[in-house]
Amino acid sequence: MNTLDLTIDGMHCDGCATRIRSLLEKDSGIREVSVSFETGMGRIIYSPQSTDEERIVAIIERARFTITNGISHG
Repeated sequence: MNTLDLTIDGMHCDGCATRIRSLLEKDSGIREVSVSFETGMGRIIYSPQSTDEERIVAIIERARFTITNGISHG
């Protein structure tokens, strides 16, 4: 498993964080998602055999949010 920490711009409320989390949880390669409106951060734990960072970022950006920083661990 790999971990991806992202700074996500464009969230205006907890509903935005919930929306991002719900969209990411639909990807079968993602094992765990935590998104916080308060911190503007998201942490995604994923299987690199099933998905990748570009796909994760694309899911978030299609929902009209912006990734300003990403740090991968793993």
